[in-house]
Amino acid sequence: WDLGTITNKEVIAINQDPLVTQGQRIVGGPLTGNPPASFNIWARVLQNGLAVCFFNNLPTPQNIQCDAACWAALGLSPTTVVQVRDVW
Repeated sequence: WDLGTITNKEVIAINQDPLVTQGQRIVGGPLTGNPPASFNIWARVLQNGLAVCFFNNLPTPQNIQCDAACWAALGLSPTTVVQVRDVW
C-alpha cells in the first residue's frame, strides 16, 4: 500500500504541476475538533485543468457531492460538463 501510494504517477504529476498553485479547501468544516467535519473538498488549479479532492474524514464510507456552492467555488456552472478521473 505504501509503495503504491508514493509511486502513483498521476498523484505525483498533480503534486508537481508546473503551475505550482496551492490547493484550497472550498467546502467543509474544521479539520480537527470533536467531531471534525464529516468531509472536505479541496481544489487546485493545474496547468491543464483542475484537481479536486473529495476527502472523507469519517471511518465509514459516505457519499460526497459537489452542490451549487461547490461548483461556484470551483468557478464553474453546475451545468458544466467535466471529465473526471479517479487517480487514487
